[in-house]
This record gives sequence, C-alpha cells and structure tokens, in this order.
Amino acid sequence: MREVRAFSLKGARLTGKQHWDILRNDKVGGKMKRWVVALRLVGVGWYIGICILLGVLGGLWLDRTLHMQAPVVFALLGLGLGLLVAFLGVYRLLRPLMEQDKNKETK
Repeated sequence: MREVRAFSLKGARLTGKQHWDILRNDKVGGKMKRWVVALRLVGVGWYIGICILLGVLGGLWLDRTLHMQAPVVFALLGLGLGLLVAFLGVYRLLRPLMEQDKNKETK
C-alpha cells in the first residue's frame, strides 16, 4: 500500500496507513473507543430479541411442518435454544467491556 502524506491526529503524526489501522481496530492504546462501547451496548438488546424471536419462529415452523400433536413442542425447544444462543452471544459481546473495567481496577 502506498504511503500517504502524514497528518496530525490529536498531536500525533500518523501516516495514512496508520490512520486506517486505528479506525479498523476497536482499541487505541489499550482502551476501547467510546463509540465501540456504545454500539455494543445498543446491540445487546437487539441481539437478545432477535435470537429469541428466531428460535420461537423456527420452532413454530417445525411444529407446523411436522404436524405435531402438541403444536408447541418445537416452539418451546426453539425458545430454549434462542435463550441459550442469546446468553452466550451477550457474554461474548460484553466480555471485552468487563475485561477493560477489571484492568482499570487493578491499575
């Protein structure tokens, strides 16, 4: 990649390649950017809702497709699977935030 003229970002002289590396990474100097934190927190609610909704809808679809005697068997299994996926996903989304707070307390 061709180097671009250097420019200043908060007093530091960076080349164009370094600037794009900073924008791509979600951490600068070991600290997470505020907008990354905000987007992760906003996304948590949507993630939980979508996981649960897709699990239940998938279960209802299976119940109708397989003509089950009790039409909520797969819907309940889908709900459980959606909750499990939501829990694991939220943990993965929030783990970097929890590690950042833990690092602040130890310093």
